[in-house]
Amino acid sequence: MEKEKLISLWMALGFLLSKGKELEDDGNEVWNKLCLRSVFQEIEVKSGKTYFKMHDLTHDLATSLFSASTSSSNIREINVESYSHMMSIGFTELVSSYSPSLLQKFVSLRVLNLSDLGLKQLPSSIGDLVHLRYLNLSGNWNMRSLPKELCKLQNLQTLDIYNCQSLCCLPKQTSQLGSLRNLLLENCYRLTFMPPRFGSLTCLKTLDFFAVGEKEGSQLSELGNLNLYGSISIKHLERVKNDKDANEANLSAKGNLHSLSMIWKQLHRYESEEVKVLEALKPHPNLTSLTIIGFRGFRFPDWINQSVLINVVSIVIEGCENCSCLPPFGELPCLESLELWKGSAEYVEEADVHSGFPTRKWFPSLRKLSIGKFCNLKGLLKNEGEEHFPVLEEMTISDCPMFVYTTLSLVVGERKGFQLGELRNPNLYGKIEITHLERVKKDTEAKEANLSGKMNLHSLSMSWDDDEPHRDESEEVKVLEALKPHPNLKSLEIIGFRGFRLPDWMNHSVLRNVVSITIRGCENCSFLPPFGELPCLESLVLHKGSAEVEYVEEEDIDVDSGFPTRIRFPSLRELCLFNFRNLKGLLKKEGEEQFHVLEEISIYWCPVFVFPTLSSVKGLKVNGDEVDAASFMSISNLSTLTSLRISSNKSTSLPEEMFKSLANLKDLEISFFKNLKELPTSLASLNALKSLKLPEEMFKSLANLKYLTISFSMNLIELPTSLGCLSALKCLQIQCCDALEKFPEEGMKGLTSLTELSVYCCKTLKCLPEGLQHLKALTRLKISDCPEVEKRCEKGIGEEWHKIARIPYLYIS
Repeated sequence: MEKEKLISLWMALGFLLSKGKELEDDGNEVWNKLCLRSVFQEIEVKSGKTYFKMHDLTHDLATSLFSASTSSSNIREINVESYSHMMSIGFTELVSSYSPSLLQKFVSLRVLNLSDLGLKQLPSSIGDLVHLRYLNLSGNWNMRSLPKELCKLQNLQTLDIYNCQSLCCLPKQTSQLGSLRNLLLENCYRLTFMPPRFGSLTCLKTLDFFAVGEKEGSQLSELGNLNLYGSISIKHLERVKNDKDANEANLSAKGNLHSLSMIWKQLHRYESEEVKVLEALKPHPNLTSLTIIGFRGFRFPDWINQSVLINVVSIVIEGCENCSCLPPFGELPCLESLELWKGSAEYVEEADVHSGFPTRKWFPSLRKLSIGKFCNLKGLLKNEGEEHFPVLEEMTISDCPMFVYTTLSLVVGERKGFQLGELRNPNLYGKIEITHLERVKKDTEAKEANLSGKMNLHSLSMSWDDDEPHRDESEEVKVLEALKPHPNLKSLEIIGFRGFRLPDWMNHSVLRNVVSITIRGCENCSFLPPFGELPCLESLVLHKGSAEVEYVEEEDIDVDSGFPTRIRFPSLRELCLFNFRNLKGLLKKEGEEQFHVLEEISIYWCPVFVFPTLSSVKGLKVNGDEVDAASFMSISNLSTLTSLRISSNKSTSLPEEMFKSLANLKDLEISFFKNLKELPTSLASLNALKSLKLPEEMFKSLANLKYLTISFSMNLIELPTSLGCLSALKCLQIQCCDALEKFPEEGMKGLTSLTELSVYCCKTLKCLPEGLQHLKALTRLKISDCPEVEKRCEKGIGEEWHKIARIPYLYIS
């Protein structure tokens, strides 16, 4: 039963006497005394209301004390049978059904409970129950109106019409209920305005719903003289046209009001006026719960701060999409629950700590945070810090596509208080970085971190210090095995692990939701885990592995393993492999259904790696001095390539077969090949090529090429005359070609579309081509760090000036 409802019944039955204070206060004291004597049990507080039970033995004892016979003339309370959880004693009758004639028999009735009966209307004879003080009509969904005779009940203290969802209006004479103390209107959704002169109900204490009307007498100012208790929800605030009416509601003086909801409904409104209205609805500092829904102003009121909302425990903000910045919720000392829905802010807290806030911690008491549909939200705090959200236990982030989770970093120490076991209790969210794991000497301490129980942890990074000389590799295996994460994990990073094998939990059962994995410097592991069975894995980075590892996936597919598909790496889109000296390939046993969505591959310092046939790869980067010809030749197996970058190699040539199958290649970069003397003729077959960067090249058949950069070609003395075939070329950059002496005269004449020419750091270049002055499309020329050419192009007097004088934009230094 609800505590406040019981106190209302006590008042109705005359069990409470006023002793110079409000009856509600007296009832609260009585309830507390009975509670201390264990009359009530299983006490629970939900949504600001107190619920409890009375033991059956206590109820039976109280009932036995009332032996007086009752008749219709002295019955004080009637409960219809459907209201089964009401406990009453003495002068009470429980009836099996309701009929209008029932009311005529009980002239002394004080409590009438007609809840949940499906009533459509009340008889006018309700007005004859002149002693009635408590009327419960809650849950009668079909009741559309109340009879005006109800307003004759001058002694009525409580009118409960909770959940009467069809009720459209209250009687116009409601203001005549001079003794009314509790009017319960929650979930009366169709009630869109209050009756006139509502402010005349000066005894009213509980009003959980107020719908602002447009006519005089039902406006917001009617709340001004009411000393309200508990909670109130004010709806249709869009009808308040100016802040004067809002000021007259006098919310700042209502010290007994603990919960306040303010709701705007309709769309076409004056946003600038709404700011003033909400500013005028400043509550009393005793408020503990605040809800604002549908506010269209461009900023929140100044009173949302630690001075006014010093006691607020719960805040809900919904549909306030014009406010690009949220109030300083972080400074509210008692705030435990914050719900934010449908907004436009980028951060929950944007401000720095300022002098008025009494502690350096932001959100010092927040335990629950829910955020939804904030399309621009990037994070919790614009300025992160260690002392933020110190007690946060539960966080829900939904429909916030730009949100980045909070990062926590733990440096494992050797002294008590800095060890891994400190993670035992916190319910961590987002990302955690654990460093110096070499200091964890036993797996028992690792187990105390309880990572497997942290279901809200989405990103986990674990690292060992490479500089630590004395480490127990066998114990590190046990430690990492004990750091098994929860299956909700999405990102995993392991750095510097010295154990001889990676943990058994790196499988599709535990890592079924992991999207990204990075393994760095685990050189003692002679084989890799079965990454291929992870159903959601999109990005895999493997850096500096063992010389014993020959394949990324060495195991054959085991149909009995529990892995639900024959496809290996079903979701992998990005693969990066660094410094695996003996790595031969991706899979020991190739298959048609492997890597079917892989788009980007980066291979660095894996000299014997051979590419299999892959049908989805778009981008490839290959780097390393010792990459052999077989590795380069296998690039032709990637027929869908659109971008290829190869660099840092000692080769003097590239295999002829390398480019034969790359019909889709659009971007090609060949750089830092210091010994390269010739290019394969198959380069000329790349008809789709749009961008080319290489040290020495062939340009025939590249009629569509528009941008060309030639860089770091140390041995290049002269550009080939085939340069003139690039009739569509618009931009040509020549940089860091130390041996280049001149441009091809005939080749330059063919560059009829060239608009920009840039020459950087070609120290031996002696002159510009004569044909340059005939390139009429050329509008920009940049020459830098070419000392001989710069001297010959000196304005007005240089030997080459006539070649460039007509070009509009010149930069020569």
